[in-house]
Amino acid sequence: MVCKISKGIHFRVRFRVGLALSIMAAIATTVAAVTLPNLFPFRDSSGLMETFNATGKFQENGPFFQSLGTNGRTCATCHVVGNAMGLSAASAESVYERTNGHDPLFAKVDGAVCPTTTAGNALNFDLVRHYGLFRIAIQLPPAANTQFKITAVH
Repeated sequence: MVCKISKGIHFRVRFRVGLALSIMAAIATTVAAVTLPNLFPFRDSSGLMETFNATGKFQENGPFFQSLGTNGRTCATCHVVGNAMGLSAASAESVYERTNGHDPLFAKVDGAVCPTTTAGNALNFDLVRHYGLFRIAIQLPPAANTQFKITAVH
């Protein structure tokens, strides 16, 4: 026996099944991305590294993982869980290679050696890529109020 289904009904069934599968995949992805269990192992050059949160799992939907402004960065952009909440030069280089320098990690405001150069110049991001360092421009207090002295070394 052969059953004929009109094209409209067949499309609606396929659409509903596809929609249900998409929703289930999105939920599974969201649940997986929202928490990171304690002592979850990350591989690095020395072997394995694990992080521990005394209050439980890392909740990746909290403020630490939310955008801080207009450049797309979050705290986790620089404080990488897999780098013991820090940023390694190797990790920064990997992100640069994977995104061709278009990741928020390489925002020109402080990720670039010179913020006025054009994006895409790999040399302009050497401090982040090779040393895991950022250039932070802040106004220092008057010399009379400081507990340190800055000297130029060439």
